[in-house]
Amino acid sequence: MPFKVWGVGEEVLAADFQTFLQGQTVPQFPNPATRDSQWPSPPTGAVCVTTEFAAAGQILHWVRHPSGWRPVPGQTLAVTTVAAATSGVASGADLPGMAVSFNAGGAPVLVEMRAPIQNTGAEGVCALALLEGTTVLENQFTQVWHGATGLATHHAQTWLAPAAGAHTYKIQNSGALAVNLLGGGTRRGVLRVVSA
Repeated sequence: MPFKVWGVGEEVLAADFQTFLQGQTVPQFPNPATRDSQWPSPPTGAVCVTTEFAAAGQILHWVRHPSGWRPVPGQTLAVTTVAAATSGVASGADLPGMAVSFNAGGAPVLVEMRAPIQNTGAEGVCALALLEGTTVLENQFTQVWHGATGLATHHAQTWLAPAAGAHTYKIQNSGALAVNLLGGGTRRGVLRVVSA
């Protein structure tokens, strides 16, 4: 599509309106569902932004591929941080505050997790799992070596290829021991989904 420099007072003809004005702008939508209903057949290479996370300081940029809309790589699609500690998270229980929801747009994502935990019982192996619903996507195991209240910080990254649509990921205590999720200062739990 060519680029045109407009002169002062120049008339915009109907033939130029779609090509030069509408075809060379970046439309803004409140969310992907509105975008899809208002712009059902965009051309490959089209770009837009969605503002569903604007209150949190995140504007998502999208590019249209032949297979559909995909978020521009490297953008945070969802993030949660846990500042407050939670004691006694039982085996099989979700870690409070460690869940995120996002729209994948049919593109691969990188999921990053940091969870400072402390076992509450005998020394042993503490384990965390990344889940979607009841499906385990990734397991992380840490041996706690320092007595009955050993401290370990789980760090994990995993690449996933979720189908287009809404997803919710969460962290669960998948080990046999109850754990404390630490919080405050630099010991915050973080779960983040990044477009890949």
